[in-house]
Amino acid sequence: MNYLNNFLSGSAIGVANVIPGLSGGSIAVITNKYQRLINVISSFLPNIKNKNTKALKSDMLFLIPLLLGVVTGVLIFAILIEYLLNAFPIATLFSFMGLLIGTIPLMFQNANIKGNPTTSMLVPFFVTLGFSLILAYFNITGDFTANQVPYYELNFGNIILLFTFGFLAAGTMIVPGISGSLVLLILGGYNAIIGAISGLINGNFMDSFLTLIPFGIGCVLGLIVISTLINWLLEAHYTATYYGILGFLIGSIPCLYGGFTANLEGYIAIALLVAFAVSSYLVTMKTKHL
Repeated sequence: MNYLNNFLSGSAIGVANVIPGLSGGSIAVITNKYQRLINVISSFLPNIKNKNTKALKSDMLFLIPLLLGVVTGVLIFAILIEYLLNAFPIATLFSFMGLLIGTIPLMFQNANIKGNPTTSMLVPFFVTLGFSLILAYFNITGDFTANQVPYYELNFGNIILLFTFGFLAAGTMIVPGISGSLVLLILGGYNAIIGAISGLINGNFMDSFLTLIPFGIGCVLGLIVISTLINWLLEAHYTATYYGILGFLIGSIPCLYGGFTANLEGYIAIALLVAFAVSSYLVTMKTKHL
């Protein structure tokens, strides 16, 4: 049952990671997998160095079904999400907004679990909130279509570029509230990476695979480096780190706003926002802190 739960949680994280504005780290929080995932990634290399086979086995039994779910979410559900975003953009984005809004009470609870915060804790909160709101501003007002590259020819420069994209996208997507795909969109590589992922299914396997290799290597290293940093921050500065994560989470909500029209889809969108917010709240408040 745990394997199935991890697989389904990974699928939800995978879906989130292909949607600009939605954070895979936030979904990991919702599904109560975040802290374990951070611990597994940050301790992976030390466990190999110390030959801690028992810990490695336990970590792999958790990580493998989760990663299989992430891959499934990216490869299969991304097609569905792309359809929903094209056919019902307002309703789909409002659903995502509700999903994030419902997690905020849990994040406040987690942030204060080690005692009442001091006013200094507002510094990381407002810094990350401001950064997220800047991303939201560019997401709402910026014209990214002219900035997008449809594909990359494989030469040394583009290999380094794809590696950098993977490092930054994966490194940011592990932080709750920050959308790695939105960062990729801003950098101009979103269409090329999504096209390469779609190509794995649509028959252009070899070209897509070669494009995704340097991107994937960057993703792995980004996950290891950033997750290790976050794990250290949570241990050394728990409350301040949590308020920083909370700022990212709240600031990411406007990233999902794509406008509103007072028609049937608009009214359904509001209903879905409320329904997903309530459902997310009920689910997350039953989980333990990270």
